[in-house]
Amino acid sequence: MTQPTSVLSDTTFVAVNVHARDTAFQCKLHAHTPVVALLPQLRDKLRDIVKTGPSADYLTDTRVEWALEAGPIRDRLDPEATLDQAGIVPGSDLYLTRRTRTESYPVLRDDLADGTAEVSKRMFAVLDGRDTRRLGVFTLPLAVAAVSVIGICDVLTSGESARWIVCAALAALVAMCASVAAVLTHTRTTYGDVSAGLCVAAYITAGSSALLAVPRDLGIWHLTTVAAALGTLAVLLSSITGNRPAGLHVGVGAVALYAVLVGLLHMVLAVSPQAVAAQLAFTSLLVILWCTQTSRLVGRVRVNYLPTTGEPLLRRNDMSVAAVSRRSTSASAIESMLNQEARVIETLNALIGMVSAAGLSLVAAAAAGGYFTANYEWHMFALVATASVVVVAVGRGLVVRAAALPLMITGPLAWTAYLIGRSLSATPADTAVLLAGSIPLLVGLLFSAIWAIRAQTLHSPLSKRRLEILATLAVVTVFPLLVLIMDGWSKVRNR
Repeated sequence: MTQPTSVLSDTTFVAVNVHARDTAFQCKLHAHTPVVALLPQLRDKLRDIVKTGPSADYLTDTRVEWALEAGPIRDRLDPEATLDQAGIVPGSDLYLTRRTRTESYPVLRDDLADGTAEVSKRMFAVLDGRDTRRLGVFTLPLAVAAVSVIGICDVLTSGESARWIVCAALAALVAMCASVAAVLTHTRTTYGDVSAGLCVAAYITAGSSALLAVPRDLGIWHLTTVAAALGTLAVLLSSITGNRPAGLHVGVGAVALYAVLVGLLHMVLAVSPQAVAAQLAFTSLLVILWCTQTSRLVGRVRVNYLPTTGEPLLRRNDMSVAAVSRRSTSASAIESMLNQEARVIETLNALIGMVSAAGLSLVAAAAAGGYFTANYEWHMFALVATASVVVVAVGRGLVVRAAALPLMITGPLAWTAYLIGRSLSATPADTAVLLAGSIPLLVGLLFSAIWAIRAQTLHSPLSKRRLEILATLAVVTVFPLLVLIMDGWSKVRNR
């Protein structure tokens, strides 16, 4: 009786390892099938394994010629030959490669609808699930902001009757957004963008609720209360979401902290609204100047220890990968390095969040300072001008694009906001002040455009150190201006 032959013992199949860029898999190929007939099946197999990423784009390219290569020196197999004729043995490594065709022929279509669909797909992006999800993520905070603005306007116009009802409704909305964000963060890791949108919505509603909770005319009490509420919510959301997204929570927490400090200082030493705006601008400047050091503290990343004269080169308390117990597996060292990588990512996200939030705060403070300026015209002028230069200098020295671009935009934007505030103020500035501010702004933007067109890079340590020294000296010179705007000199002299 004849027994059926098993596929595993079929000698017409060859077990090989197929490689394509950074992807590989094992399979059995028929030894007597031409290579040109195996190529489409291998591409389909790899396309099933790699859904997205560079390898997927590599496999879906059409204007290329595909081939199989084998051996250490990557000999190209004849497309018409079989694996048996090419001498491929079990366990061989085959490489799926491609090369661009030296001559391409235009695609001629006689179907107008088919041609229109092909051109639109090739030249224009198609609306897909990622776009609709991104639209939903952006729509959620905007909808919550619209509801909050409607509630605030209703309370400010209709009186005190609906204040606490609207405040309670917004507080309930805060709790709902925070709870859903925490659940999504811990249960659905792929919904990080949705969780971030919910956190933004929670911050908006918390600020609106805190604003309505103070039954006074708008002033420093509202600033302090809103900042305290946002700071408390930042700590809460950071703990329940695992500090994700780190940039959002750290940025809101940093701005809320120094806004609370400015409010408490005003309770001890009452100053004018112009001085409050100057204090906010100065504290924003300090956050931007110390953003690198503060972000390292948030991410718990330590700088390498540099011993001085007389100190040992090695310290027993330091733990390195080489000092890991030899009895442990390599997974311990790998896990340690991955944790360090996670800390670095968290540090950079905290840096981006801090500079972005502090930049927005600086722009708002500059606009408020220009609007409320009644005295110390040139002092406020010099403070905002110096702050704009410092912000651009710090941003020019950062390597991370997501952190550098907000600062380089914040500088001229803060200066523009100050000039707009001065032009709209109840005590408008003289024409000389507006000209003195507009001309340097235009010249600076012109030189910035020329610099950007020339695409000059500035990432050398020496140049960055010079910019840090320049920014530090500028901040030191701004402090006496802040004291004068706060009437500090006159108060000390009168005592």
